[in-house]
Amino acid sequence: MADIGAITELVNNEKLLLQTGTDTFVLMQDCRFNLDRPISRQTTSGSGVVYFFGSGDNSIDFTLLCSTPELEDSSGAGNLVYQTQRDANGALPTATYKIKATDVSGATKTISATGVIPHLEVQRMAGVGGVVMNGRIQLTDDSVTVA
Repeated sequence: MADIGAITELVNNEKLLLQTGTDTFVLMQDCRFNLDRPISRQTTSGSGVVYFFGSGDNSIDFTLLCSTPELEDSSGAGNLVYQTQRDANGALPTATYKIKATDVSGATKTISATGVIPHLEVQRMAGVGGVVMNGRIQLTDDSVTVA
């Protein structure tokens, strides 16, 4: 059995934050960090197998509690709706997105990656009046850093 670390090193799910501005972090209710690479498996004449791996097809699916700064339609840090608008060349704005994870002892690690937001959904929570934003950050750079 693998060692998953001391209990104090486990990430507290109530302390997973997405940086949406220079000094603005929003609580992530849900986060799915998908690290994926296309694979091609080729059999050789000697009965062995060779694997080829493509560039990363990585993404982050998230759910945030919605507040008005994330709904802004003008440029600026933290405006997630603006991040879904194409420029004159048809490209989406690229940004460095950071997820700050805090473990139960209070230590933090920050995951940083460059990407675009091709999907954003605003959803009313039935019966309770809350509003959430579901979205996907498609990572456009093949590197993810943790510091």
